[in-house]
Parts: sequence; C-alpha cells; structure tokens
Amino acid sequence: MSKVRLWIFVFCVCSSILFPQSLRVGIYENDPLSFIDSEGMPRGIFPEILGEIARKEGWVLDFYPCIFGDCLVFLQGQSLDILGAVAFSYERSEIMDFSNETVISNWGVVFSRNDLEVQSFFDLEDRVVAVVIGDTYARELRSLADQFGISITFTDVRGDYLEVMEFVAAGQADVGVVSHIFASKHRYDFPLRLSTLAFRPVELRFAFPKSGLMNEQLISAVDDHLRAFKHDRDSEYHRVISHYLLAPAADREVIPQWLIQLVIIAGIVMAMILFGLWLLRIQVKRKTRALRGALSRIETQKNHLAELNDQLRQANDALSTSNEELSATNETLEETYRQLDEMAEALEYMIQISSRLTVMEVEENKFFLDLLQTAIRLIPQGKYGAIALMDGENWLFEAAVGHDISKLKKIRLPLHTFPQDTEVIVTPKQAKQGWQVSKDLLRQF
Repeated sequence: MSKVRLWIFVFCVCSSILFPQSLRVGIYENDPLSFIDSEGMPRGIFPEILGEIARKEGWVLDFYPCIFGDCLVFLQGQSLDILGAVAFSYERSEIMDFSNETVISNWGVVFSRNDLEVQSFFDLEDRVVAVVIGDTYARELRSLADQFGISITFTDVRGDYLEVMEFVAAGQADVGVVSHIFASKHRYDFPLRLSTLAFRPVELRFAFPKSGLMNEQLISAVDDHLRAFKHDRDSEYHRVISHYLLAPAADREVIPQWLIQLVIIAGIVMAMILFGLWLLRIQVKRKTRALRGALSRIETQKNHLAELNDQLRQANDALSTSNEELSATNETLEETYRQLDEMAEALEYMIQISSRLTVMEVEENKFFLDLLQTAIRLIPQGKYGAIALMDGENWLFEAAVGHDISKLKKIRLPLHTFPQDTEVIVTPKQAKQGWQVSKDLLRQF
C-alpha cells in the first residue's frame, strides 16, 4: 500500500514539473525587444515570439516586470523561469542557461550630446558615460577602456536604455551606451547625436535559471519552434520582426508622388543652372582673356601714340623755332630789300642828277637840296642835314633839310671849325666835346 502511494506521489510531482500551471517570465523595458505597453500588456519581439511558442505548447505565461539588473538576479535565484532579450556570453553561460537558437543579433552603439562628436573610442577620454547596470555593452566598453588606457567615468543607471538617454539629454552624462536596436527605434526621441562607433556584436537569446528542473524541456521546445519559425516566411517570428524592425507599409511615411516629381524637376533645373553657370564661367574666362589682350594692344598703341606725339611736339617746336628764325630773316631781308630799293632809288636819283649836270645846266640851290635829300635817304636814321661850301675863310651854307636855310646862310662859320682833310659826320655831343666853337656861334646854331 505504501509503495503504491509512493508511485502516485512521484507521478504527481513529475506531472507538476512537466506540465506546470504557469511559467514565470521576466520582462524589462527595452523597446522594441521587450516592454509593457500603455494598457499593461507585454509587448515586443521576445514576449510575442514566446507567446506564440506558449500557445503551441499549451503553456501559461505570467510576466513579471523588473529592472534588467534585478531580472538577472531573479533568474539566478530561480525566481523566474524564463528571461528574454539576454545577450549570450560565455561568462553568463556559467551562471545561467541559454537557448541554442538565437532570436536576433545586436551590438552596442554610443549616443552623445549634440555639441560633442565621437568618432573613435579615444574621443571618450575624460568623458562621463552613462550605462545600464549589468549591461553586456557596458562591460565591453569598460574592458576596451582598460585595454586602451582610456580614462572614462562610468555612471551606472539602475533602469533601462531610455533612462540612459534621458541622463545624456539632461546633461548628467556626456555619452550614453545603448543597443543598436534600441537606438534605431528611439534615435529621434532626444536631441542627441548617434556616433559611428559600434562594438560588441552579440546574439540575443532566451535565458533560463542555471540547471533549472524544466530547462531541458523548455529549451528544447524553444529551439524547435525558433528553427521552424525561421524557415517559414509567414510565421509569427517574421511577422514580429517585420512589425518592430521593418515598419509595415501602413506605418511608413509615404512620400507623395508630387513631392518626388518636384524633387526630380528641381534636380534637373539645378543641373541645368549649374551647367549654364559652368558655360557662363568658360565664356567669361574667354572674354576676359580677349579683353586683356585688347587692353594690352591698346596700351601698346597708346604708348606708341604718346611717343609719336612727343616726336610731333618736338618737330613742332623745331618748326616754330625755324618759323621764327625765317620770319626774322624775312623781316631782315625785307628791310634789306627796302634799304636796297631806297639806295637804288637814291643812286638812280643821283645818276639822274649827275646826268643833268652833264646834259644841261641845273639851278645850283636845287641841285644841292636834291643831293642833300638823297644823302639823308641813303644814311640810316638820317633825318636832317645841311650842305656848306667853302667861301674864302668861311663855310657858306647852300642847302638844308630840317633847318631854316635862311638863318644858316647868315652864319659865318670859319673854315677851321671842321677838319678839311677827312669826311666827318658830327653829332651835337661831338660838337660840344671835339671842336672849339665860340658861344656866339653856338647861339647862332
């Protein structure tokens, strides 16, 4: 009887293990991998794939929300039966079991303030970096910092990736470390800059308590369904992945066709404008070169004309000088011609007078007057004069020009007043200085 009771007890225990009333599933905020929606329902890639597996296996799932670090502690203490969206690592495999099939791959990325540009790990030197406690990417960044000798101040966030980004946006940290999938979903929720850094690629799997009594059954069922899901393009697995990571057509922002056409037209117009500007630039360069050549030729011609102008000015000056000299010479010649004419006329007149002496008798007084007038015309600057003949001891005036001949005839001028051996022209000054004339005689003059 006791033996029968023992087998009944063992059967009941085994049945309760193999077919539990419900499975305790941990869930933490890591949208879109796992999260609780506004209605309090578990959502995300891992809860919904696990829900499909549970539906096929007949499992009942009880979800327990927790912070990621606490979820890991609860799993290790076997307070949870399953925890989704856990990065596999050999270190973690020492303290928990994992499904063999990977649900999705992920890697770590870095967000920074807008005024801070992070292009390499060395840009994190002396920066404050916010990370989630127990996060695999945080451990990897700490390891990299130690390897490269980079001084980083880590701020542990007891929460999730969303809190990390809030820390950076609030200025409590310079940089935040999150997963690539989370960043893809929330990169525009905060005024932060997503860097190009990517590190620690990992496989996200379902995790189970180490050596749990139901692990073998649970892991086997999860692996079988995941393999089947992956091969079936219409499975819940692909639907969930497409829904959260590849936005369906209804959720996508559809670009209006008119906007596409407008962009194309604008591109064509811009290309035409750029091409026109390029042609215009070539023409401007060509015209500029031609204009510079023309200006150079004009400058050369201008210099040549300036030289010709100088030469013409010099020739004009020389011509003016020559004209002045010719004019002076012409005036001199004219004066000479005039004097020669006068002399010729006087000579002709004297010849006529001489001829009259030989041909006929001439009145003596008129002869001397004509002779005197002819002499004055021959003498330059001659204006007046007189002719006197020797008459015994005195000079007797016979003709005069510019003097009163009647008065001159009354004067008795001794012969010794003027030298008789030479021809003399006497000026009043010479008369006063050269010859001794009595005062009475001078008064008579």
